[in-house]
Amino acid sequence: MPKSDKGLNEQDELRRLREENTEPVNKSVSADGLIEMTIPDKPNSRLQKYRLTDKSRQWLASHGDG
Repeated sequence: MPKSDKGLNEQDELRRLREENTEPVNKSVSADGLIEMTIPDKPNSRLQKYRLTDKSRQWLASHGDG
């Protein structure tokens, strides 16, 4: 069943809000060397994910991760 225009607009708005709210955090944490992209050559890939770096794992180990 096709989605209504309203449904598509709501999805677009949610996607936009999610991207606007996470991008500054990702850039900040990435600049600190705590996370890295899984596909650094394609930052806008729909398959893009982030992973912890050795630096962040060491920090978690020394400060407790829970």
